[in-house]
Amino acid sequence: MRNKENSTWEIIYSIKQIDLESRILLDKIKLDAYIVTEEWVNQLDDLNNAKGIKKEDINLIAPPFLDKDFLITSLPMCSDPVLLYEVYSKQREVNQEEMKAVSYDLANYELLDNHRDIESFMDELEQSLKSHPFITSFV
Repeated sequence: MRNKENSTWEIIYSIKQIDLESRILLDKIKLDAYIVTEEWVNQLDDLNNAKGIKKEDINLIAPPFLDKDFLITSLPMCSDPVLLYEVYSKQREVNQEEMKAVSYDLANYELLDNHRDIESFMDELEQSLKSHPFITSFV
């Protein structure tokens, strides 16, 4: 993986169990990812095989950005905000399925600040949900 200007994150992983912070990082990377389509790869292939074009003259365009705010995955996965806080604050352990939902919601709604208490966490969660494009459009 690289994290430099004009570079990409490319990850293949197979891990049985990881900590919450690492899972959130992976979820954030996936949330920022582009969906690479066969059509986009073919266009790049055509550019690469074109005669007379220098690589430095090619301005690569990222694949079409999917409006992820309006996918079902942009909705909360964790059914209980109190559970979300308890796992976040390490007051409760959950199974892997619930951990996936918690880490995804923490990454998706950017609830990563150090919250002193449940009230500040719930305030930020509420603001994040109310300002989410899908929820705003729906309301």
